[in-house]
Amino acid sequence: MSRDQIDIQGCGPIIKVSIRDSLSKLLKPKVMEKSKEIQPHAWILGIDVSKQSIDACLIRTSDGQLFESKFHNNLSGFRHLKRWCKELKCECDSTTLCCLEHTGMYTRLLVHYLIGR
Repeated sequence: MSRDQIDIQGCGPIIKVSIRDSLSKLLKPKVMEKSKEIQPHAWILGIDVSKQSIDACLIRTSDGQLFESKFHNNLSGFRHLKRWCKELKCECDSTTLCCLEHTGMYTRLLVHYLIGR
């Protein structure tokens, strides 16, 4: 057995594994296969959440048009966010990718509101 090999013992026979080969497989970049079910998103909604407010950035992917607005971080603000999206012709459905950072308790109500819609 060489220096770059280790023995793996278990219930079966001893297996000799090359450390160099194992590391190269782990470090080799993975190629992601595109699923046939994934549809490109028509809209991307990015939300920055703070204690008092949520800053929203809505991007129309067809032309890259960017829209920004600020809302209160409460139920009334969430309703205004949804109305704002609809005014821009974004239905906030499966064609919309929504991204936001997890800020603990400040995001909880918004996440429940968005999931319920």
